[in-house]
Amino acid sequence: MKVLIYRIIFCLSLLTTVACNSDAPTTRATSGEKAVATTSNLDWIVGAWKRTNDEAGKQTFETWAKKPDGTYAGSAYTLVGKDTAFQEIMELKPEAGIWRLSVSGVNETPTVFVFTDHRPLRFVCENPDNEFPQKISYSRHADKLSAIITGGRMKITFLFEKN
Repeated sequence: MKVLIYRIIFCLSLLTTVACNSDAPTTRATSGEKAVATTSNLDWIVGAWKRTNDEAGKQTFETWAKKPDGTYAGSAYTLVGKDTAFQEIMELKPEAGIWRLSVSGVNETPTVFVFTDHRPLRFVCENPDNEFPQKISYSRHADKLSAIITGGRMKITFLFEKN
């Protein structure tokens, strides 16, 4: 009975928050649901980006391009001196109307994150089964891009500017 009451209170709170939010999301999902993006325009992520908050001695770069089929291809790498210390390939694409971020090059198989929030100049995608990160958030502000990865109590913020 307590669980039912808590669910009702949560749902009412969520509805009130969304109804009062003037920047209502174009896409949103709660835990366990998959979101369907209402727009395929993620062009704001396109470009070459350089991380501005790297550790001393490191340089991180991320590049995004829109492919002719409307999907987005991304790559990221970190240099330590002249050596590549980290590299990954990313892809943003809808599958059956559900936008997904696929990340490969880190694990043996690609890790897929599902959009759970999508607004103009911002998206959040999640994979609660992944050890880390479980959530990836991208947002754009003028010529700056931020990517925040979180999981458990760990959070890493990547701040980029146009390269």
